[in-house]
Amino acid sequence: MKSKEELKKLFENGDKPTQEEFWEWQDSYWHKGEKLPSETAGLYKVKGSVPDLTTLNYMSNMSEGDVYNVIETGDNYVYVLNLNNMGEAGWDKLGGLGDLSNYATTAYVDEKIGADEGGKWRFPA
Repeated sequence: MKSKEELKKLFENGDKPTQEEFWEWQDSYWHKGEKLPSETAGLYKVKGSVPDLTTLNYMSNMSEGDVYNVIETGDNYVYVLNLNNMGEAGWDKLGGLGDLSNYATTAYVDEKIGADEGGKWRFPA
């Protein structure tokens, strides 16, 4: 599978991607109607928001899948161990959803409410 950067190069101004190249691009992303494979389920862990990208880059003790929102731009970044297939850890831009600081993390919800063995939430009456 090609990296995001390789796929982007197929769609630069003036390019005429082939049908196969378009399909490769489409197949490299998950559609919102598709279920993620179980081996990747739960990989992303929303941790909160930071003021800017500089602050994010100075953070340490990150785990793969940690997600932070950068308030300055609205972009979300996930910490990965193999950034751009270069073998180095770093932040990969996901997309802008807005400030995530008011969202509860899974750990917080599990602690306050809990989930049963099947992963279904138990809400207090």
